[in-house]
Amino acid sequence: MREAIQIHVAVRNRRFEGVHRCAHALALLSLGRAAEAAPQWSRGLAILKEIGDADSVERMTGEMRVTCREAGVRDLVPQAPEST
Repeated sequence: MREAIQIHVAVRNRRFEGVHRCAHALALLSLGRAAEAAPQWSRGLAILKEIGDADSVERMTGEMRVTCREAGVRDLVPQAPEST
C-alpha cells in the first residue's frame, strides 16, 4: 500500500493518493493500529475533499465508520458542525 501511495505522489495522481491513503488507514485500523491510521485517514480525506471527489469521500467515510465501530475505537470521521 505504501508503494502505491508513493507512486501516486510521484506521478501527482491526487485522487488515487487520497483513496489509497484512506484505504491504508482502514487496513491499519483493522490491525488495531489506530494511532498510525489517524494521520493517513486525515491526509487522504483532505486530498479527496480538496479535489472535489465527493463520491470517494462518501464511500470512504462510510467504510471508515463501519471499521471504527468494528474495531471498537472512536470514530475517525470528523462530525459536521451543527447548524444553528
